[in-house]
Amino acid sequence: MGAYEEFLEERSRLDGYLEQEYRIIGIQEDLQGAEVRLLSPEGKPVSIRLGSADSRKYIANRIIAERRTQDEQ
Repeated sequence: MGAYEEFLEERSRLDGYLEQEYRIIGIQEDLQGAEVRLLSPEGKPVSIRLGSADSRKYIANRIIAERRTQDEQ
């Protein structure tokens, strides 16, 4: 799988959780990528691994945008 296809798959998986109102509760970076910890509205924790650099940039931008929205309210 190419790097772009990997990014699309990881972004789709992450967006799927966020559309279901999961919240990001933590990110742990290592040499193989990032482990993103999410929490469902019911309190069930889920963890996904993002391996591509583009996916890690994408989630960082999502977090920044979310924080800006919260600050404006």
